[in-house]
Amino acid sequence: MKEKLFYYCFIAFAYLYQLVASVVLFLPPLLGFVFVYFLINFRKNGFDKTSLHIVIYLSFTEIVHGIFLFSATFAFVIFYYYLLEKIFYKFKNRDILIIIFIIFLYIFIYFFNAFLVYVFNASRLDFSIFYIYYICLESLLAIAVFRNMV
Repeated sequence: MKEKLFYYCFIAFAYLYQLVASVVLFLPPLLGFVFVYFLINFRKNGFDKTSLHIVIYLSFTEIVHGIFLFSATFAFVIFYYYLLEKIFYKFKNRDILIIIFIIFLYIFIYFFNAFLVYVFNASRLDFSIFYIYYICLESLLAIAVFRNMV
């Protein structure tokens, strides 16, 4: 009972954090952090209730921050099925793997959104120094939390 209550309170906090992060520029959107957790959870449990919550949360984050919908989910599918095992065999240091996961996500989202902007002639997602700040901050946070899980 306490575990379910904690789980749903954490989900409510995560959604409120995204609303605050959309207003405060120095708070990272935690896309990379959630992406790493999605990789760990999917590799361990397959597609379960937690994975569904993660996909919904990533979609909500993309909507709030002005990113095309399902960009992170599409990045996950490509990364998980085509690149994950190759990267696991090449790199033995797990901290570097976490950083690679987060960098891949942000680069993929940027280029995928640039492609969709070109196709749909929409407004452009600008790349700024804040993306490097987000990558660094989320990498440190993900390494601190997921160091022994990857």
